Amino acid sequence: MSKPNKRRIRMDQFKAQITEQVLPDDALIPVELSEDVTVYIKIPILLDEEDDFLERLQACTTQKDVALVILSGGDADPEEQWKQWQLAGYDGVDLVKLFNSERAAAEDRLKAFRYKG
Repeated sequence: MSKPNKRRIRMDQFKAQITEQVLPDDALIPVELSEDVTVYIKIPILLDEEDDFLERLQACTTQKDVALVILSGGDADPEEQWKQWQLAGYDGVDLVKLFNSERAAAEDRLKAFRYKG
């Protein structure tokens, strides 16, 4: 007969650690465009079940549509964030490159995550 596993997981600690080490609960990554301008890109890792981010992203038909979905997280207006992005001299290709890079980095952090209970 095997011994029962005495290891316990505390969900509050687990959630805190995964939020700190992998990605915040809101899945937003702040991107500083200048000292006083920050935009937020949303990364589709560990999203709530009700979040339609991926469906909206797949439905995009233009570069601007993609940008507005990627910049749609949080309280900031996606249109305003897109304007700020462009005013800083960046385009939709830059945004998609950053989005893909940050998504891959978050996936790597998730794969490497180990709960330290």
